[in-house]
Amino acid sequence: MSSSNIGDAKPVKIALKPRRIILSSLVGLILLVVFFSSYSDLELSIGYIRSADPTLYLVAFISVTLGIIAYSEAWRILLKAIGSSISFTSSLKIVLGSIFLNLAIPTASIGGEVFRIYAANRGYGYPYEAVSATVLLHRVFSMLPFLSGSAIGFIYLSTCFILPSILSQILSIVAIAIAIFSSLALAIIIYPRIIFVAIKPIMKLLGSRGSRFYSRIEAFMSKFEYSMKLLTGARKASISSIILSWLAWILDVLVAYFVFLSLKYSVEIPIVVSVYTIGITIQMIPVGIPGMVGIVETIMATLYSLVGIPSAISVAATLMIRMVMLWFEIAIGSIALLLLRV
Repeated sequence: MSSSNIGDAKPVKIALKPRRIILSSLVGLILLVVFFSSYSDLELSIGYIRSADPTLYLVAFISVTLGIIAYSEAWRILLKAIGSSISFTSSLKIVLGSIFLNLAIPTASIGGEVFRIYAANRGYGYPYEAVSATVLLHRVFSMLPFLSGSAIGFIYLSTCFILPSILSQILSIVAIAIAIFSSLALAIIIYPRIIFVAIKPIMKLLGSRGSRFYSRIEAFMSKFEYSMKLLTGARKASISSIILSWLAWILDVLVAYFVFLSLKYSVEIPIVVSVYTIGITIQMIPVGIPGMVGIVETIMATLYSLVGIPSAISVAATLMIRMVMLWFEIAIGSIALLLLRV
């Protein structure tokens, strides 16, 4: 695969709609205000936040930052396996930009993945087909710990606590959605041409236009298949990427653990894993509210309370976790996106 010199990196232009993001953010903030207005012990929660250990809370920020770096490196290793020479800082900027887009414009992470493909091509000249293969494989690798954590967390919550039926249904839907997505991604990796089977009937209905489009997809898929063979054949790169994906997941999960430690409250790891998994999954639901503000906070605080954590601490921990996992990531992601545009 031919690769351009990193020194020749070009600005990456992306059209955003600030008004739409601001309006949808306001909807989320209104939901957050509604949540707070229905909570009687808000002052007590704020008191817990003020008395939190700043050093341990700082560790939570460090943990999420290291997690992002590990996540970025897991992708960069796969890019190197197909012959790219992208630098650590360049891949990190692209990943941070994709995180910002996933949070600002929820599209079940699809928007962020598409941006990574686009930015690697427009900014550094790497072929769409090859980068698409790395992004898909990286996505599957990052889903492995997420699936494992989900299974452990759901089993733990279901067996150790009496949960409301609606919550049990939500957990089941989340588990099924994750399993379906992972199965589809894995099927494409094992047999990429399965895409042809899915789109062939549609292309026939479109006539000559469909035939031209089908030819383009076929050309794309042949190069995509070649890149995927390179990646799956590079065992050392794949193993390293999987290890880094697990590390990134662990560092993300530890954010909540360090937040509870800063609040001087001991919490069991399975609880942290369960609520983290549910929160992240709900955050990806493509309803247009950035970071699902208001909704995720309500569900997280409710879940913590259901497993026996005092409501005041549940709300305090939720707000502190979201500061790290949402607002901090949006801040550094927006900076990275600006740097990519320069």
